[in-house]
Formats: sequence, structure tokens, C-alpha cells
Amino acid sequence: MPNAEGRREMKLAWNVAHRRRREAAFSFCAVSVIALAGLGLSAIFWRQVVWEANATIAQQIDYEDGVLCAKFGFPQGTEKHLACKLDLLDLRRDDEKLVAANSLP
Repeated sequence: MPNAEGRREMKLAWNVAHRRRREAAFSFCAVSVIALAGLGLSAIFWRQVVWEANATIAQQIDYEDGVLCAKFGFPQGTEKHLACKLDLLDLRRDDEKLVAANSLP
């Protein structure tokens, strides 16, 4: 059985080891929280980027359809112009469905 000095050294060593385990656990938790927060912010950022890209594409398609309908002789602001744009939108959707149905998974 160790003497009083040996027990004190063993207790000190145990306390140091215990403190280091707590510090390691705290560090792991801190890194995990930071990583999860980063992932959450990244997801929000990319969701916004995708939304803005889709909005830009929709605006470009609307502009191109308007120009094409004007070239077909349907003045902007008329019902025929609007009907032309709706027909072009239907054609685009049908084309997307066709491509999706015939593409490889």
C-alpha cells in the first residue's frame, strides 16, 4: 500500500487525467456545435443562392417569351400577346417533361 506521499501523487494524477478528459469532452462539444452551426448557415446560404438563380432564370424566360411573341406580331399588353406567352410556357413545360421522361436516372 502506497504511503501518504504516493497517495497524494496518485490523487493528483487522477485529478489531472479527469480534468483533461473533461477538457477533451468540452472541446469535442464546442467543435461539434461550431460545425453544426456552420452547416446550418451554409444550407441557408445555398438555399438563397438556388432561389435567386431560379428567379433569374424565370425572369429571363419571361423576357425571351415576350420578345418572341412581339416578333410573331402580337403587341405587348394585348390578350394575344399574353396567350402567346402562355402557349410558349406550355411548350417549355412539355419539353421539360419529355426530357425528364427520356433521361437516364
